[in-house]
This record gives sequence, C-alpha cells and structure tokens, in this order.
Amino acid sequence: MDRDVRFHQVVQDLRVIEGRRCARRWVLFHETYTIGFMGRARAGIADWRYRHRSFVVGSEHLVMAMQPGELHATLEQTPYWDFIALQIGDTLMRSVAADLGWRSPALNVKLASAGLTHPDLVRALRAFGATLCRTLYADLERPGSTGLCTCAPQAGAILEALGEVVRAFVEHYAEGARELVQPRRGAAVLRKAQEYLRAHYRDAYDLESVAAASGCGKYYLAHLFKQEFGISPWQYHSRVLVSKTCDALVRFPERPLAEVALEVGWPSKVADSTASERSKVLIRNFRRVLGTTPDRFRASLRRSLERASLHDLAQERVADRARVGRIVGKRARKRGEHVFRRPAIEAD
Repeated sequence: MDRDVRFHQVVQDLRVIEGRRCARRWVLFHETYTIGFMGRARAGIADWRYRHRSFVVGSEHLVMAMQPGELHATLEQTPYWDFIALQIGDTLMRSVAADLGWRSPALNVKLASAGLTHPDLVRALRAFGATLCRTLYADLERPGSTGLCTCAPQAGAILEALGEVVRAFVEHYAEGARELVQPRRGAAVLRKAQEYLRAHYRDAYDLESVAAASGCGKYYLAHLFKQEFGISPWQYHSRVLVSKTCDALVRFPERPLAEVALEVGWPSKVADSTASERSKVLIRNFRRVLGTTPDRFRASLRRSLERASLHDLAQERVADRARVGRIVGKRARKRGEHVFRRPAIEAD
C-alpha cells in the first residue's frame, strides 16, 4: 500500500519531499534544483526520461539531479520505494555554491550525470536525511499521534548538511564540475570557531554568528568542520553542552535534571518551552554523544564515589593498625621484649 508523500518545509527556499513505500508514475515540472535520492532502494528499477533521454534509477543508481524549469517523468509506475527529494531554490543554491567557492555565473546539471551515483553525493544525502525531523510520519508509526513537520527549529543543522550536498553536486554533477579549492586558512578559521562556540555555549546556536566570528562563510565553515572533525559545528556545540552537563552532574549530583538543563543552557524546540522539554533535549543529545543517559551517568558516579569511600576507609584502617603496631613495638623494645611483626595488611 502506498504510504503517501509528505513535505518538510525547512526554510523558504528549501523543501524536502519524503515518500515511504511509494509506487507511482511520476510526471513533474520543477522550478527548483531538485536532487532525488532513493534512501532505501527496494527490489526493481525504474526508467525515467529527462531532457529527451532515458535513464535508470534503482539499487545501483540512487540519485537523480534536475535543473530548474524542466520536466522529468517515469515511463511507468515505479516499484515500492522510500525516497527523499530536495527542492532547492535558485537563490539558496547559488548562495551556498558561492560560499563554497563556485565562481561561475552558470550552475547547470550535466546531462550525463542525471542517472549516475557518486559516493560523495550519496554520503552527503544520507547525512542530510538524518537531520530531518522524525515527526512527519508519526501518525503511521504511533496511531493517535499527528504527523507534522518539525524541521524549522533544526533548520541550522539541516542547512549545514545541505552545504555538503551542494558541494558534492558542484564537484561531480555540475557542468564544468571541479573540486572547490578554498584559501589555506582553515586552521585559523577552525580555531576561532571553536573558541566562539566554547565561550558562547549557553547562547542559542546560530551558524551565521559562528561564521561571522570566524571570518568566513557559514557553508565553508560547516565544510571545514566536517572535513577536520567529521562533525558539523552544530554537533560540536552539542558536545560542548554535553561536557558542561557532565561537569554539572558531578558538582550537583542531587540537582533535578530540568535545573541542570536550564543552567547549562540546553535549547528547546520552542521559545516558551517547559522544563521537561529542555530535559528531553538534554537526554536525547547526552545519549547520542555518550551512549548512556544522565541518570545512568549519575548512578555510575555514585558507585565510583562509594568505591572510593570504601577504599579510603580501608586505607585509614591500615594506617591505624600500623600506628598501633609502631606504638606497641616501641614500648616493647623499651622493656627489652621481642615483638612479633605481622605482615602488612593491604587495602582491597
């Protein structure tokens, strides 16, 4: 059964079509740059036409790239597929490409690339898909819930991932495609960005502010982080918050988690958030980074402190016994008596 097609509206110039178990014949006109990706290719392939030529999409060819103002169509109904299709407005596409180093006035899709799949673009599209909200199909996964797009609060992270998609597109799918070369100032840019994120970790995350403090474009900055650390600036910011949360949990082991979240500066999805919503954001990111929850971290911390206390108590007992032994031995020697020395007792 076709589970329908739904839409993520991230920002004005970026919409993402998501389909699950879709089997249709498509005839579409696009006013945007459109990059389709079969995220979970099921059995079978589909023939489609673009610019009067036929292409194949299936288990090996997972990507389709289309120019604004053009039409594409499948020749027959497709197999059941899961997919996403990025619809990127011309202004946003050119802005991101220019930020990454594209200097040509034209940004056109190579005809030969329309049905090919490059590993760099596949990796970028998988990472992009992972940043999208998981609430769009909530009504199908959890009966009684409502399927709504909640991407807007995470638009910064989604746009960072879009930068890598555009870079891979420009380097492998555009006419005159070439590797984008940036000035050799990456180390200084990264240092400034890290210093800013560590100093302003309690502020709401904003990629443009980080880029301005670093002296570069925001998409170039996101690419540098991905290239150097394997994570985005947004993920780096989350890791700083997790580190600060660990410090707070150590210093205040009995403080409610909601108060810890507020003190550290964890954001929430809405401006008028409740304490529980901030706590959920904290728990989700804490688990993602450290593989455990704050409560388990606290429990482990308590056990460590208990073991340390027992060890200290045992050491004190050993010291007391040694002290008593020295006093007894000293008195015995004064009386000229022989003292039998027992082996030293070590703490467990």
